[in-house]
Order: sequence, then structure tokens, then C-alpha cells
Amino acid sequence: MSGSIDSTALEAYLTPRRLAHSLAVTELCLHFNERFRLDLAEADLRAVGLGHDIARSWSEEDLRSYIETRKIALHPGEEAVVDLLHAPVGADLLRRMGYNEDVVRAVRYHTLGSLKMGKLGFVLFASDYLDPNRTFLPEEDRALLLAEPTIEDLVFRILKRSVRYLADEGKRIFEPTRELLAALGER
Repeated sequence: MSGSIDSTALEAYLTPRRLAHSLAVTELCLHFNERFRLDLAEADLRAVGLGHDIARSWSEEDLRSYIETRKIALHPGEEAVVDLLHAPVGADLLRRMGYNEDVVRAVRYHTLGSLKMGKLGFVLFASDYLDPNRTFLPEEDRALLLAEPTIEDLVFRILKRSVRYLADEGKRIFEPTRELLAALGER
């Protein structure tokens, strides 16, 4: 890895609230790795936790310009949801910083979920959702989710909740999300 992310460097990219989120996500990534005995590299866990929202504070114009300039592939319809664009941009930034493909894929799919995101992506996906600073999740629900016995079970339960929410709101559910939900449901 040629680049490095630390909380001091992130201050230039993120608002204080987003920085607090990234720090909390990093701690959860480390916790889940230990709890589920995944043996993932600590450097990779820190990279995804700290770096997953590196482009989250960018303007829509900057995100779209970066995607167009770098010719980043998006899933059909993904370009229409501005809140998703920071993930492919962040993944590309981390790739350019020299991070490995496991880190890049985890960051790329931390918003959608995907069969491609691997265990590192599962840990990031769950950690991002369960950040204790987020207020959308009642504590009872958080406790139930945290009681899941495996990282796969945890991601499956989060995906089911997310898909139900998106469907209730009339929002699009992307193919990578559907594929991951189906695969985890078939275990």
C-alpha cells in the first residue's frame, strides 16, 4: 500500500460529524473481526472504516465529474441516486492510493451490498449500518442485530431491513443487493 489514511488526514475530507462516523465504523470493524474470528488484516479494517466515506462530503457536481473523468462503471440506475455515488468514487480514490482490491471492493459496495464485497465488505457494511451515532435504529433492534451469530447472518438481517425500508419508500433496489440477499438467504 502506498497511501495511508488516518483520522488526521481525513479531517481535510470530512465534516466533524462524518469523521466521528468513520471513527465509530472503524472501531466496529475491529470489533466484528475479533468477535466473528475472521482473521482479517487490521490495516485493511482500518482502511475501510476510515476511508469508506472519503468522498461523502463531495458535491454532486464533483462526484459526477470524477465519475465521468475516471470512467467509473456504475450499476444501471445508480447514477440517479446521488447518495450512492460516494462509494464508487471513494473506492477509486483508495485504489489510486495503493490499497488492495479487497479494500477497494469493500468500499465500492458498502452502500449497495454485493456478492463481490467479501468478508471485509460484510464487516464494513454491518459496521456502517450499526454505527451507534446513527439514530434511525432503535436500541432494541440494534441489540437484536448484534446478537446474530455470524457476520453472514448479521449482513442478511441488515439487508432484509434495508430492502423492506427501500420498498416501503418506493425506492429502487439494485441488482447487487438482490443477488446478495438471495445468496445469504439460501445458506
